[in-house]
Amino acid sequence: MQSNKLTIHHLYADMANMYGDRRNVISLKKRCEWRGIGVDVGDVNIGEFIR
Repeated sequence: MQSNKLTIHHLYADMANMYGDRRNVISLKKRCEWRGIGVDVGDVNIGEFIR
């Protein structure tokens, strides 16, 4: 059985949180958890490479 899993990359978390971006990420994570979807959240800052 394949499980559902979502990865959320929060871009420039240390620089762009003035408009409530962190709350949006938390809200998405919580909504997924309520529906039984696994979630990983990772902050991505300038100069980092996502694999």
